Amino acid sequence: MLRGSKYRGTKQSGDNKTALEPTVYGMTMRDLVTLENLGEVSLITLDNDENKWTTTLVREIDSALDEVEKTQGPHSLVTASSNPKFFSNGLDLEWVMGTGEHPGGVRKPFAEEFMKLAARMITFPMPTVCAVNGHAFGAGFMWALCHDQRIMREDRGLLCANEVEIGMAILEG
Repeated sequence: MLRGSKYRGTKQSGDNKTALEPTVYGMTMRDLVTLENLGEVSLITLDNDENKWTTTLVREIDSALDEVEKTQGPHSLVTASSNPKFFSNGLDLEWVMGTGEHPGGVRKPFAEEFMKLAARMITFPMPTVCAVNGHAFGAGFMWALCHDQRIMREDRGLLCANEVEIGMAILEG
């Protein structure tokens, strides 16, 4: 990825993911992340209002990480949200409870793919920082914990593993 370049969304066909492309796609759930190269730092911005987790979001972040790993020389990664109120409002429960097609993608592979993404971030080959600029609940909180460092504003935001509070297990594949 070139310095100063900005990528948004992924182009997907069915369940197959492809690399981020320098094109903006108009579909609501295809514009979940923005990736910017700022020289020696890449910035992944969660860009879908409350940034609720679905299989589509997992795949978009995974594609963004593919691009970040292609950088040469010393580099680091920052993850943030464009929403000042929510870093991530956790798992998209409407998507989980729904039936049929949904822009969030196929439900069955979510747990396995989220766990692989979390493991990938924990072992990412460069320093990672999560800028938690608002609430981080459930899967969003877990995602923040996968980074090497976390920073959070003092005046706003709660961190909560609400699945523990309500006795909810991660989706089964």
